[in-house]
Amino acid sequence: MINKKGQGISLNFLIIAALALVTLIIIALFFTGGIQKIFKKQSDVVIASEQELSLARANCQFLCVTGVKTSYDNPPFTEPVIAAGYKNCETLLGSGKTFDEVCGKCITQLGATTTADCATKDTKSSCPAGCKWVPN
Repeated sequence: MINKKGQGISLNFLIIAALALVTLIIIALFFTGGIQKIFKKQSDVVIASEQELSLARANCQFLCVTGVKTSYDNPPFTEPVIAAGYKNCETLLGSGKTFDEVCGKCITQLGATTTADCATKDTKSSCPAGCKWVPN
């Protein structure tokens, strides 16, 4: 028989070509942003700063003083404040009390015989006998 050797591509060349192709694909994904889609990483982390929380608390207190119950229950919080788990003023202020329990005034009733200082009480439950809780 005649000794015929076929011309072919060496195994080393195939391995190097495959590695080069994989490298080119990874580089292309990196520059097009496709790697983030593959690994599903979230690039932006939203954290509520103490300044944003203080501003939201002040807004809730303003809504309480002005007597805007609908906005107190559904305030226009920023995305970081909502992401921090605060869905309304009740949860932000940490009181666990509703608008009617917090937003009002403790006043002395007409004809009351008590000397209780009503004006210093800030919630409905702390308004003593002889005083009356008046919602905003």
